[in-house]
This record gives sequence, structure tokens and C-alpha cells, in this order.
Amino acid sequence: MRPGLILALVVLVAATGFAPVPAPLSRKRDDTKALQGLWKVVRYENTGRNILAGRSLRVRIEKERWTFLIVDGKGERASASYDLTLDQKASPRAFDWDGAAATTGRFVGSYHFDSKTKTFTIVFNPAARNKPLRRPTNFTNPQPGDYLMVMRREAP
Repeated sequence: MRPGLILALVVLVAATGFAPVPAPLSRKRDDTKALQGLWKVVRYENTGRNILAGRSLRVRIEKERWTFLIVDGKGERASASYDLTLDQKASPRAFDWDGAAATTGRFVGSYHFDSKTKTFTIVFNPAARNKPLRRPTNFTNPQPGDYLMVMRREAP
């Protein structure tokens, strides 16, 4: 083989072998968008005690606004409402609720959203009673004082 042809092949292989690999496309979802809509609370407890106790409760998420909806014989009415902040970079993913009214306070917690089963689970506690600040992260066995809530999507 000619030396010029060998040199050309070496240059061609070297040039293509070290080409930068394109970055993979991001497939991360935007949880703020994914969680928008109406959710039925199917489990709500504090330290193992059922808070629902036969009552029906829904949650409406609109933009960065979380609103509890009480459902009873009189229909559906808004209860407490919070500004919702999500942190998708935390592990597990984290959220803060800041109450719109002085009586609703601030809560911190973690969440898990399963888009396949359309299930949204949160574990949280009141920030005011939480010094130093401790963000709950255990979804299966919350610590005393932590709240656990499991919701299923009703409408987007």
C-alpha cells in the first residue's frame, strides 16, 4: 500500500474516532405541568391515624397553587390554599407549601409522582414545629408527626 494512502486512512479514522458524542435529549418531565389538575385524596394520615375518616377530599393544582377541596352533602368547597414550590433536583423530590392565609402556615415535604399509575404521594410536616428544619422523606413509614397523603388523578 502506498504511504500516502495509509496516512489518509489513519487521519480519517483518527478524525472520526474522536468526534464528540452529542448530548442525549433531556427526557425529564416538568412536574409543575404534569401535576396540574384535580386529584382525589385516597389516603391521608398523620402518625398512622386516618384523617379522612369517611370524608371526601380533593386537591386542585393550578400553576403554582395548591387548594384543598372538601366534598360533602353540600357540594364541593375550597378549604386551605397554598403557594406550591417544587424542587425536582432534590432526592427524593421536594416541595414547600406557603399558606395564603396567616392561619395556614408553611409545610415542607417530599413527593413521588407516578405518571403510569397516575398516583401522587406526598409526606410532609409543618415547618413551624420543625426546628431545625427536617424535610420528611420516608413514604412507607413516616416519622411521628409527619403526614402522608396519596392521591389519584381525576382530571387534568
